[in-house]
Amino acid sequence: KHEAVVLLKALPNLRHLDLRGVGISAEGLSELRRALPRCKSWDLRFCWRLPWQYLESWLCEARGTDRQISHSLTVTPSPDLTPLQVVLVQAYALHSGRIDVCFRFASPLNKLMTGPYERFSRLFDPPSRYSMMLGCDRFQVEEEKGPEHHFRRSFVVTFWNSSSSPRSKTQSYLWQLSRSQMEEGAPWCTDSVVPIDMDSFWDGSFLEE
Repeated sequence: KHEAVVLLKALPNLRHLDLRGVGISAEGLSELRRALPRCKSWDLRFCWRLPWQYLESWLCEARGTDRQISHSLTVTPSPDLTPLQVVLVQAYALHSGRIDVCFRFASPLNKLMTGPYERFSRLFDPPSRYSMMLGCDRFQVEEEKGPEHHFRRSFVVTFWNSSSSPRSKTQSYLWQLSRSQMEEGAPWCTDSVVPIDMDSFWDGSFLEE
């Protein structure tokens, strides 16, 4: 990290910095900001380690200035996104308290079963096992090992939330994604999210009508 900062300090005219997918912390980004005071364009999409509280504060500072900051909550479904990027956006959205961004990447069938949005948002009301995702301290994403499938992918996402009850401070979920085989250039979307030690999932089966 120190070497990167030293290198960037030697580039005083740098105006755009692309950090997409970099696991940078708030401390690391603060160092880069000090090293690059003239940088006007920052791409922070898929930076999963960057706390939302820190990023939100910087976004507020940047309002009314010529500084442009791209981040995960501005991402929309696109065939250009990888399955991992979709999961990172959804998990970061929940870390940030933005259920609407998470719902944005649900598959059509998932939305049919769990929607509309108002109904979907109830999945995160306590004492639901999904409630600890919302405003979590941090999360980690790992792709499930196995043969690569062209139209389906699975990930294990673990959330940590210090404000949850003692028995649920950490919880892992199986994230299952797919893309349409009938639609050329279809984006990756999430079909279901299953607590690994539980049989219910984001299909609306335990929501009250």
